[in-house]
Parts: sequence; structure tokens; C-alpha cells
Amino acid sequence: KYYLATIAGTGAAASTGDEGPASLAGINQPYGIWGDSNDNLLICEYATPVIRKISSDGIITTLIGTGTLSTSGADGPALTVSIDGPVGIFGDSKSGALYFSGNLYWVMRYNMTSRYVSRYIGAVPGVEGFSGDGGPSINAYVNHARGLYYSSNGILYIADCLNHRIRYVNITTGIIRTIIGNGTAMFYGENIPASLACIHSPRMVWFNTLGVMYIADSGNHRIRSVSVDGIIRT
Repeated sequence: KYYLATIAGTGAAASTGDEGPASLAGINQPYGIWGDSNDNLLICEYATPVIRKISSDGIITTLIGTGTLSTSGADGPALTVSIDGPVGIFGDSKSGALYFSGNLYWVMRYNMTSRYVSRYIGAVPGVEGFSGDGGPSINAYVNHARGLYYSSNGILYIADCLNHRIRYVNITTGIIRTIIGNGTAMFYGENIPASLACIHSPRMVWFNTLGVMYIADSGNHRIRSVSVDGIIRT
């Protein structure tokens, strides 16, 4: 049997309780979460905005952010950088990299060893749009980047929500491309190659252990899958 329990948050919309038990801490509009290989849970706290960590012993701390909203996409030590409301998060414990998406304009990378944050996707801080496919991710534009997924073969997938695309970055080369969607917000494509399909405001992307991709096709009110041979279905 499974039992539901609250591990963090008091029900109050406040960011409180750092360095204490997570069960007694306030959290303010949590969005994305990710668990690392050491049983730590990382939380995108959208409204504060910060990223917090609940360690395996249940203690909560702030990992990234000052608590002051900023769309600048500035680089710097994690606890001195102000960020936009974080929504998506995914990491790779092996390489020591953590990626998180801001509310509008960018995807940032956090180095778990140096504790330094740098902009990874987003050409001009504070400006949304679409561009950059086939070039370095740092020169690309995104529009309301949402869910992230980092695969074991070194590919970072991004639900580029208001560009109506799933995009990806090869971590080795740093090149960004679109894998699904052409920017048209509509439902199109069943049992066809996913590269030909249209999606509408995707908010999450995920893979199962067999390599099947799942997309929260929010604007079409569907969960869609892409098989390992590249065919999209609802």
C-alpha cells in the first residue's frame, strides 16, 4: 500500500524554515521537482523565487537564488544570483550539472561542484522568441521554457511551451535543434513521424526506460507519445 504524506510545506505561501526540518518549512508555489542519486529532493519554488533542497535527512536549504525576482539571466555564485520564477528542473548527478528553466526567457545551468550558475539557453536576457536552431544554445531564443529532461546519452530536452515545440541540446556540442513541432499551435499528426506533427503549448517532456518519449500537449488536452522509431501517437 502507498500512503500520502506531506514532506515539506505548512500550507502557508511563504519561503521559511531554511536549515530546519522540511516538514516545518513554508514553501511558496512549488513547481518542478527532481531527485538526485543521493536521495536529495530539489524544488523549484516559483513565487519566491528560489530552488531549494531537501536532503536525505529531511533538512531544507536554499540552493539557488536570492529570493528577488530577476529576468536578467545573470551568471554568478548560486546564492548571489537572482532568478525568474523557476518551473522546470532536471539534473545529471554523474556530470554534476543541474538545469532549470525560468518562467519566460531562458534555461540556466548549475554546477554542483563549484555552485556556480550560468545561462545555458537564451540569447538576450529578458527577451522571449524563437530562433537559433542549428547553432549554440546560448544564442537561441525560447518562449516560456517549461519541463526539462536530461537523458543518459547527454541530450537535454526542453518543452518550449509558447513556441509549440520540443527542442533539444546536445550537451557535448552545445547545439540546439527542434525535434517536434513547427511553431503552429494546433493538433496534427497521429501515427506519423513526430517531426511532421504539430503540438500546442507543451509543458512537460519525459522518457520511460524503453526510450519512449511522453509529451504533456497542454493546449491540445492530450498526453502524446513518441516511440523509439519516431512515430507520434495519442
